[in-house]
Amino acid sequence: MTKSNNFNHCLFEGFVTHLPEYYPEKGKLLCFSIAVNADHVSDKVDNPMYLDVKVSGISEAQAKALVQGHEVRVIGHLQSKTWKRGDEKSQRYIHLYVPDPMMLTLLAKPKRVTTEPLVDTPSAPELVSA
Repeated sequence: MTKSNNFNHCLFEGFVTHLPEYYPEKGKLLCFSIAVNADHVSDKVDNPMYLDVKVSGISEAQAKALVQGHEVRVIGHLQSKTWKRGDEKSQRYIHLYVPDPMMLTLLAKPKRVTTEPLVDTPSAPELVSA
């Protein structure tokens, strides 16, 4: 298959679903998930889309500023990893990679700041069937 120069640039706004994880030894990587409203405005059901986000090159102070419930805007590109174990169906994991911390904007702070995960808050699913 010939590689083409497709445009892969995404902007999402959503709320951080769990406490972010910071990995200074992995290129100052910050990992978290966001819940993004995926329903049409007229729909009555709140059915968000959950998306894992990985921000590279972020400082520890910036990482500590982000908390569960924070509203954020992220600009990056989607990356995927596909694998197959034996005779199983192919599996795919998709996340948003943000190569520059300037592409992460902290918007509204949560009304209640917590260092403990909320009990009823789902996290992004790790696998998406291909």
